[in-house]
Amino acid sequence: MNTAVIKEYQKNKMSDMRYLENTKWLSFRKSYERLSLLCRSPIQLLTSLCPFIAILLLSGCIATTGGLFGNSTVAVGPESSSVPEAQAQVRAIQKELEVIVPVFDPNIPEDSKKWKKQGIWPELRRVESVNFALKMKKALEETNQLGAVRVTPDAKVTGDIYVIGKINKSNGEDVEINVKVLSIDGKTWLNKNYKHRVDEYFFTSIRNKDNNAYYPVFEKAAVDIVKTLEAKKYSYLKTLNQLTEVRFGYFMSDDSFAQFLKFRGKQVELVQAPSDDAPMLKRIHQYRVEDQLFIDSMQHNYDDFNQKVALSYRTWQEAAYPEAKARREAQSKAALKALAAILLIGVAASSDSDSSGGIAAETGAVVAGAMLLGSSAHSYKEAKFHQETLMELGKSVDVQVAPQVVEFEEKTIELTGDMAEQFEQWRAALKRIYAEERTPDKQL
Repeated sequence: MNTAVIKEYQKNKMSDMRYLENTKWLSFRKSYERLSLLCRSPIQLLTSLCPFIAILLLSGCIATTGGLFGNSTVAVGPESSSVPEAQAQVRAIQKELEVIVPVFDPNIPEDSKKWKKQGIWPELRRVESVNFALKMKKALEETNQLGAVRVTPDAKVTGDIYVIGKINKSNGEDVEINVKVLSIDGKTWLNKNYKHRVDEYFFTSIRNKDNNAYYPVFEKAAVDIVKTLEAKKYSYLKTLNQLTEVRFGYFMSDDSFAQFLKFRGKQVELVQAPSDDAPMLKRIHQYRVEDQLFIDSMQHNYDDFNQKVALSYRTWQEAAYPEAKARREAQSKAALKALAAILLIGVAASSDSDSSGGIAAETGAVVAGAMLLGSSAHSYKEAKFHQETLMELGKSVDVQVAPQVVEFEEKTIELTGDMAEQFEQWRAALKRIYAEERTPDKQL
């Protein structure tokens, strides 16, 4: 093609592009002028321009990145089923790890005067301490990334990983928990607060009939726990398995297993692992299996208890939700009114009272401030009323744990009291039976 023709073509193309740009600018300018006539204030103008700015920004992003149909590479289709060997090892062993979820700390203040102020009904919180532990267990099990997950009365149980929970807040609308994850060696893996606010339409949706309003907060925690676990090395997790067995042996017979452990404050290290075929270790393993079976039977007791209070607790949540929401909104409204009142009175105090206008402004501000303070007090009374209603709703829930009889090694053990007391009695009986049958052979 002739060079002159090419140059003429390029010149015309550039001219067309400039014409298009000028046309776009003129069109935008005309739109701006029309908006200026309609919008007399900068705020109105900015509000009106927001949709145009958003469209321009989005179109710029699409043009720059290529969008879904641009030049960017889009990954579609299933991924490869193979994973790196190290990651595969971690996933394999983490499914062997035993997770202990002690009953949550109900976080009930010792000073009973604080109960009403903080909206805490002790009986209800104790029910939630069990309920929350069971929900945490369920969320962890649904990840399919862990071994056996068991709820226990406390953290004295033997396991590889401990998920320690505490209830910071629970009023039907808002829930906040603290979750701390520790391993059997005493190291802290995770320490984090999790919050959730129940959606206002949760209880009216038929799809949520069998769902728990607080469950999302436990799902969030479970995801973080699994991520934390996956970041650990295979060799470290393997050592935890061995340490767990030795720690149980140390509980049953500390003089025989102390040589394998080194304590440093609250942390413990496995100095040397005993031989797998050692007679004493095999015997300890048998007792540990019995201990695990007992803890498994406790799960049924916890589940039965949870089923007994499920309907009452759901009723409380559903009834407490609007009360908690109204109380929160009343408190917020009262706080805003009080702040406005203080500002108005402050304006009155700083105004020029020498002039008649200043005196009028001062008087008006003081009156307005006093009215707002009175309205604020009314809002706080309203909030107090909702708080008392919540306290009354909490009275309908009670905690009941039945006694049980356990047979072990041809011996009958009667367990009474709450789950924590029953577990203490079981461990004491287990240790006593082990001591009675202990042989002089200590070779490891």
